[in-house]
Amino acid sequence: MRTNAETYNFFHDQMVWEIGIATGFLLTGGLITLWISCIFLLARGKQRASRQHLFFRIYITALLFLVISLEIEELLRLFCSVIFPNQIGQQQKMLNILTILTSLTPVAIGALTDGLLVWRCFVIYQRLRHSLLPVKGGCIVWIFPVCLWVLTTVTGCIGGGLLFAPDMRYSGVSKKLEATALGSNVTLNIYATIFITTLLLVHGQMVKRCLGNTASRGLGSTPQHLPLVAILLESAAINVPVTIVVAIGIGAGEDFGAIVTPSALASQALASVLIIHQVALGRAFNHRREENPGNIALIVEGPGDGPEISEYRV
Repeated sequence: MRTNAETYNFFHDQMVWEIGIATGFLLTGGLITLWISCIFLLARGKQRASRQHLFFRIYITALLFLVISLEIEELLRLFCSVIFPNQIGQQQKMLNILTILTSLTPVAIGALTDGLLVWRCFVIYQRLRHSLLPVKGGCIVWIFPVCLWVLTTVTGCIGGGLLFAPDMRYSGVSKKLEATALGSNVTLNIYATIFITTLLLVHGQMVKRCLGNTASRGLGSTPQHLPLVAILLESAAINVPVTIVVAIGIGAGEDFGAIVTPSALASQALASVLIIHQVALGRAFNHRREENPGNIALIVEGPGDGPEISEYRV
């Protein structure tokens, strides 16, 4: 028989878990909407961009599949006792399988979302290294996030694998490794946001000085950076605090950290796809402007304006 305190804690954890799953499904609904829009936007464009567009269509589809899989896995874990009533053996077998899946699926989602941040850092470094990063050893600015990405992926995989170690002492090590992976994820998000934002703003100011205020306003060289900067800052403002809460919760051995994980991962995936969507939307505006130059005044400039920026902004 459970005491009143144990019963209260059980139902409290169940309620928080349900709220976390419901929030995750809500974010997943937004992700599906953006996925549909991105598929249509990326289906257009010039032939030279077809490979890149194909890559991003596959990327966002894989990300959506993993997020939906994680939400379903968490839902099955929550209602496992309802699916197999009075079948303790079947319940335990299903819980073991779902525990493996819910340990590895977040690692795969994090590898995709963090990998996109690392790729952005690398491409922007390649584009601006001669003008903004001409010194030797400048490659460290993208090697550092690669190291963080590897650390996040490796510690996440090992931490998930140690959950099934026969020695219970490894359970504490597993939680610490998972907390380390989340801490590395937070560091990567903060670093990539600061790095990309700083380079885009500095590059915009440099172009403005070179072309002159009047010319740069006419070309829209500075404003075209601002939409992506705003999205990066907004996504970091959402992802970083949530991931910190999850890391602290898991590191302290609290169930709250594991419960909030689906929402945190769904928000990271949503932020990644949102940036791709905004860039694809900007390129669609540019493509339409090229086809209809007479209607240029009717088209709102998107975040992909400009030949140079449009190459590396995704």
